[in-house]
Amino acid sequence: METKRILALGTDLFFMPQIGDAAQAAGFGFDWVEGPLSAEAFVEALAAAPTALVVLDLTCTLPWQEWLPAAKGHPATGDIPWMAFGRHDNPASLKEARAAGMDKVAVRAQLGKALRETLAEVG
Repeated sequence: METKRILALGTDLFFMPQIGDAAQAAGFGFDWVEGPLSAEAFVEALAAAPTALVVLDLTCTLPWQEWLPAAKGHPATGDIPWMAFGRHDNPASLKEARAAGMDKVAVRAQLGKALRETLAEVG
């Protein structure tokens, strides 16, 4: 059986090692998307490998608002949970993520704890 991965979406390289380390500690692989794709291409990339969790940095400029509904609406990727994290001083982005259908939302300061809890749930 192929190891499931954690797929991070973001362009801020500061958080990628933290996410990757948490994934590996929980027994998952790690990959990330840092460039824009069409919604269709994103869903294809998401479906291409077993994925346990998608983690989104809300400060990135990736078109996640298109990707999330496309992924949630696709039979091969609809059950994959999504977690977003953002700045505590931008509650509007956190609220937008919740309203868009994110399964979990956390502030950056709580990312490590939220990741460990979420990875334990999906593992």
